[in-house]
Amino acid sequence: MAKIGPPGHVELKEAGMSLGIREIRALSKEIIESVERNADYFLEIDRDGATVAQLGEYRTVITKPPFSDKTEITIVRPMLKKALDDYGLGSKLRERVKTGAGIIVCGPPGSGKSTFATALAEYYSSGGKLVKTLESPRDLQVNEQITQYTALEGSFEKSVEILLLVRPDYSIFDEMRVTSDFMAYIDLRLSGIGMVGIVHGDKPIDALQRFIGRVELGMLSSIIDTIISIKDGGIGEVYQLKMGVRVPTGMSDADLARPVIDITLLDSGELRYEIYKFGDETVVFEVTAKEKHRQKAMQGRLEAVASQLEKRLSRMVSHDFRVEPAGNRLCVYLHSGDMASVIGKRGRNISQLEEMVGVSIDVKEL
Repeated sequence: MAKIGPPGHVELKEAGMSLGIREIRALSKEIIESVERNADYFLEIDRDGATVAQLGEYRTVITKPPFSDKTEITIVRPMLKKALDDYGLGSKLRERVKTGAGIIVCGPPGSGKSTFATALAEYYSSGGKLVKTLESPRDLQVNEQITQYTALEGSFEKSVEILLLVRPDYSIFDEMRVTSDFMAYIDLRLSGIGMVGIVHGDKPIDALQRFIGRVELGMLSSIIDTIISIKDGGIGEVYQLKMGVRVPTGMSDADLARPVIDITLLDSGELRYEIYKFGDETVVFEVTAKEKHRQKAMQGRLEAVASQLEKRLSRMVSHDFRVEPAGNRLCVYLHSGDMASVIGKRGRNISQLEEMVGVSIDVKEL
């Protein structure tokens, strides 16, 4: 059987004649022996029941009991190679690719993530950047100017030590799966190396959640600035990350302001998700269309009553002042000499102002 077709359009078809168990075992032996004879072939993984060999562009996986119930050989060959220009990047994404330093490429298996990452690697290399890859197995089809590294003595953490001595401008980390892979990516990124990491995930937020719990939340947007999803061989949604301090969506009290990571669509700037701490829990909040509508309506109402409040305060104070929305409240910034007259005895004046505009008002010194 063979899976044939470009990313996103793969079909399972009958291919060639069937082999008996003896023929499969003989072929397995021949594959392993070919690695010893050819300097361009590599034995990437050799464990009890599983062997992975990279024979040029062919990734060859041999499984046998006890790992699998029968001996099986799977050979994977790339069907397609693209340049970055073939993806038709918009101006914002092209600029982000040029300046971004912490990029995650995500998508389901077979969607074309590695094909896009290869295009990125060669784009950086052609622009005069020193590019290295981290792969196991080493099956990205990159040009000769790009050196492909694997796990040194079975450890990507040891590979990081060597990469830091080599000092590449960019490193492409193919197939990040386990904690040590993510920690290696984080270590290299915090060391100032531009990183492109490939992660399995149907949605961009799924890929991002693989980092949560493995790194302090306050550092997340310093490590990852862009998430590019790949769908059916093309570019899907592209998110950007930015951290700020504000009241999270859905909350109202200004005292609940905290560091919030905004995850927005790169092209439109539309807010899709927020990540923040609530007690000891890390919250990943999807900003729905209904919530956006509610927030927009609240913002419009606050702006209207803020204008009404400004007119009233202008007749009560002698100095400059400022009125700003804060969650679902208004905050009035006053000169110290005006605070007593605005608040009034036992808060009588500020209470009357709150009744007039219909929202709570905080008073702070300007």
